[in-house]
Amino acid sequence: MAEQYLEIDEYKDVEASTEFLLEAIKRSEKNDIYWKQILIFTYLALQGTAVCCLTQTDLTGPFEKRTEKELRLFLNLKSQEAVNRANNAPWEMPELEYPQEKLASFDELLARLPSPLKVKITNKSKKSASDFEWSFIFVRIWRNDFSHFGPKSLLIHKGDIARHCMVCLQHTLKIVKSPEKFANRSRFGSTTVLDNLEKAIQLLSQADG
Repeated sequence: MAEQYLEIDEYKDVEASTEFLLEAIKRSEKNDIYWKQILIFTYLALQGTAVCCLTQTDLTGPFEKRTEKELRLFLNLKSQEAVNRANNAPWEMPELEYPQEKLASFDELLARLPSPLKVKITNKSKKSASDFEWSFIFVRIWRNDFSHFGPKSLLIHKGDIARHCMVCLQHTLKIVKSPEKFANRSRFGSTTVLDNLEKAIQLLSQADG
């Protein structure tokens, strides 16, 4: 029974992140704790969008280099095996297990994006770093802290969160609006992601002001 199984893919994942992001922004007006969720879902939306952009038809593209190498070897051997069996030719290669998938680091995902979408996260102290680089570093640091939140209290300026999240979401939107740059056909046109991002950026710009 299909209804008992969870069906999700990278595009649905981004769509869900942007939907939760919008909901968190709205709830933050009455409860400050939702600023934590705003930052977390901003991070997830950007990461997921980069994965969508990089994923090729054979599903390679967003994984760490070792996984990419092992996955391509697995796929090539499976393809050759199918050809041999179709032609009744012998196949004596050992059976390979599907490699364990490990996503590339977030920095690596951003660096692999096609121009002009790619961003290389360099030395954090460089004055020449872009606004996006500083905002990404801010979001990543606090996302890691928020994801492992212990018994403590924090005091963070809401305007800083709004501003840095907005910069990251503007880059996310830039990727979504560049379907010709995708390694495979973009499916964002059939989602609410574009609309969600534009609404989130607008709301955060008001919060930053």
